Amino acid sequence: MPESRHDFGAAYRIEAETFGVPGQRTFRIIVANAARVASLWMEKEQLAALGRAIETQLARLRALRADPSLRPPDDAPAHDGRPDLDFRVAQLALGFDEESGRFLLLAYTAEDEDEDRPTFGCRITPGQFRDLAQEINRIVNAGRPMCPLCGVPMDATGHACIRANGHSKQPIPPPAEEDDD
Repeated sequence: MPESRHDFGAAYRIEAETFGVPGQRTFRIIVANAARVASLWMEKEQLAALGRAIETQLARLRALRADPSLRPPDDAPAHDGRPDLDFRVAQLALGFDEESGRFLLLAYTAEDEDEDRPTFGCRITPGQFRDLAQEINRIVNAGRPMCPLCGVPMDATGHACIRANGHSKQPIPPPAEEDDD
């Protein structure tokens, strides 16, 4: 793992959170070890992609091992104070450390000048990863429903679907071309 500027080591607590009402929500991941707390802010699309990547990594682990290690972190309680590291995530990376049996989560900020060195890094057990993926899925699915016709999020106040009534100033995307094979 590349040496991060803020290496949290083993995460004792990792959670996904959202604030606000659907359509105006903000998203973050909270990571705590025994002494520190980090708050990693991200876009909904980043959070959803992280959830999908976690599920893919867990499936790969199950394929490699019949009984993946779900070892909990050490007995020390997670720090419960305010975040002392707080930043907006520009890029995330995941990995797996065979030796420790833990996943690696690396986060980079847009302001990072050294692209080879992440801003933040931590190690997470497969069980923590599984719980985080489930929490991310719940949060993402609690948002605004998508219009089945145009794919745009629908607001509680209404939705002017360009495919149903043409009241949008956005151009209608061209229909998908069919192959004549």
